[in-house]
Amino acid sequence: MPKELEATKPLRKLALNLDRRDWPNEVGYALYMQSRCLCNYVERGLRETPCNLCGSAKLVITGAKCRDLSFSVNSDGIACVRLPFDTARFTSLGEDQGRHRLFMSMIENGISAIAPAPGAKARGVLHGLLARFAAEGFRNSWRHQLRRFPRFGLTARLDCALTPASFVLWLTVSRRDGAEVSRKILRTDPDELAYDYRFKDIMSNGKTLTVTSKRSLPLVTLRLAELFSDPPPARRARSS
Repeated sequence: MPKELEATKPLRKLALNLDRRDWPNEVGYALYMQSRCLCNYVERGLRETPCNLCGSAKLVITGAKCRDLSFSVNSDGIACVRLPFDTARFTSLGEDQGRHRLFMSMIENGISAIAPAPGAKARGVLHGLLARFAAEGFRNSWRHQLRRFPRFGLTARLDCALTPASFVLWLTVSRRDGAEVSRKILRTDPDELAYDYRFKDIMSNGKTLTVTSKRSLPLVTLRLAELFSDPPPARRARSS
């Protein structure tokens, strides 16, 4: 086994790309962005089922003008696979499902190029995640946060949806009387660097509701009176 793989780490990151020396940057960037929906789904699955594929925490599979698959670990400890790629097929696929299947085949072919025997279990995990993604309709959505504010009779949640075209964050607020309001509060490119730092938690003082961020000012602060068209029900006084 190569010396670079001696200090094994669980696989946490996955990315697809094109060799920019072989194709224009806009083609490679389009593939990278459109494949984030699938790669993010796999990454979230790997957090639930940690596994060691090749001793590296990140795997990058790159399409290139080459005849054979090759595997190496670069100086940053990133596992790199190069494989033959047909850009004509990629650009001709106009609908998401076809491109998802193309990206899935890149991952399946890429992990087949990784030789170390300990990766057999991880390959099974990855194949399972790809099958689950297809079975769920090629959709990537998840609940980021759920907060209850019993003092104010409120429940709020943040739901995420990632597609090949965009990332969307929804805020849903419900009252104890059953009234519920949903609002789209963020839309970005489908790249974690564009959206991940923008939101973190939900806070409320009974009059406003704030979605905080990880590294900057709050994403949004909304007045509860403006979210609901009618006033909230009065709280019952406690019996003495």
